Amino acid sequence: MWPAIFGAAIPASAAIIAAVVAARSASSARTSEQSAAAVRDLENRIADRKVKVYEPMIELLRRMLDPNESATIMADERKFREDLSKFGAWVTIYGSDEAVIYFERFMQCTYRAAPAPVMIRMYVEFVLAARRDMGYPDTGITGEHIMGIRLKDTYDPEWFETLTTPLWRLYEREAWTAPWQDQTDHTGAER
Repeated sequence: MWPAIFGAAIPASAAIIAAVVAARSASSARTSEQSAAAVRDLENRIADRKVKVYEPMIELLRRMLDPNESATIMADERKFREDLSKFGAWVTIYGSDEAVIYFERFMQCTYRAAPAPVMIRMYVEFVLAARRDMGYPDTGITGEHIMGIRLKDTYDPEWFETLTTPLWRLYEREAWTAPWQDQTDHTGAER
């Protein structure tokens, strides 16, 4: 009789242990699922916030590049500077390092009367950084795609070179010294 009880107890014990392990695994899976959902929710909220931060600046820069609207924007320089300052405050909080760097460089170009090709290139670099920051990290979009929407001469040799040449070479071509130029080597890469 005892051997029969022990013989039945072993499978029963194994079933109980399996049930406990399954319950713990299910609980762990639910916890992992809830954590993943919380992370997705946070990422979505941050992405929504980034769109809200970038949208007004991209629109302002778009209007600046539009010959029909640029004079209107520049007529109220106080508001223009206020908009730039407001965006600068928020991009430093929500923007990627790359987006902050290229916005700062764009602003330095405005302070130092950079030639138009350099300004255009900094605009392009900023827009590309913003795209990567808002969820397109492996974007295949390039400067000529961005400016091809705005410039009919994008593929003319001078403009195409402006959009594709290493930055240090563009500065040399335009005979302009970028204030950050000592921060880059001649490959255009950050040191």
